[in-house]
Amino acid sequence: IKLTKFSNQYHLLKIMFQEPEKDWQYSEISELMDDQNKRPWKQLYNVADAIKKKIATETGIKDFLITTTQSAQINKKYLS
Repeated sequence: IKLTKFSNQYHLLKIMFQEPEKDWQYSEISELMDDQNKRPWKQLYNVADAIKKKIATETGIKDFLITTTQSAQINKKYLS
């Protein structure tokens, strides 16, 4: 899929792919974002949900990201 470079979606995935098998807490992702502003969990949840929907629309893969209100994780079946 195509993401705008340096967008929130780009940064979230970039961070998650540092350790792709990890269950990332939104608080951890917020701390690692490039800018100084901490993002609330709801904003990061919305970013992860938007990525999930974009992947589902463009590829038909509906479960690439596993999201909860506290964390996001790349589905292990797509890692190899």
